[in-house]
Amino acid sequence: MSASENKHIPKCISFIGFMGSGKSTIGKEISQILNYEFIDIDEKLKIQEGLSIAEIFKLFGESYFRKNESTYLKKVIEKTNVVISCGGGIVTNVHNCDLLKQKSYVIWLRNSIETTIVRCKNSSRPLLNVENPLDEAKKIYNQREAFYQNTAHLVIDTDDKSPMDVVKEIISNINSTSIT
Repeated sequence: MSASENKHIPKCISFIGFMGSGKSTIGKEISQILNYEFIDIDEKLKIQEGLSIAEIFKLFGESYFRKNESTYLKKVIEKTNVVISCGGGIVTNVHNCDLLKQKSYVIWLRNSIETTIVRCKNSSRPLLNVENPLDEAKKIYNQREAFYQNTAHLVIDTDDKSPMDVVKEIISNINSTSIT
């Protein structure tokens, strides 16, 4: 399927959601199906800095990372025929939320805290590199949940679903909705 085959398909699709929700995995699949460019903001920032996200956080702090994340979002949000995977915390900046909502079709991949812990247990997520990751994940999620909800055009639950099930659900929603 390509965008030219279906007038319902938005020109820019952005994925938001908490850690481990599948933004990168699902975003890549959707971009391939639509023949769109795929941009993973976290990956681009890692390349730009020559460091992992954990190293960026450790050396420069979260506010430095968030500032660069916002700058990069402003650069790529104007593109067409693009799928953007946003970092989980991109919604902590209200200007990012406004920009995403105005310039793209935003899909919130929603997952439970328990799913986050399972999916991220062997990763180097800087915000979960603490003594009690479950409590920290709950705290962070509770701070972000309303932002995810208010920014999203579409909410897809990812718990207990394979990536392909999520992809099919998204494509089905896009095909049945009038989006520009």
